[in-house]
Amino acid sequence: NPAAHALKPDGKGWWRARMQLAAGSYQYAYQVDGVMVTPPEAEVTVEDGFGGRNGLLQVDSQGP
Repeated sequence: NPAAHALKPDGKGWWRARMQLAAGSYQYAYQVDGVMVTPPEAEVTVEDGFGGRNGLLQVDSQGP
């Protein structure tokens, strides 16, 4: 959902969003000017089911 976690400029040339994620695997991509873009920094990508690729983020559980 492009509106759920909109990126905001940090004043240093980067755009950021912060969120807490539960342990698990997450797919993500960027929407730039209405076009979905594969994250260039993603070390692992997977097919998105629409002919493109998503970045894959693995969040490990954090013990007490």
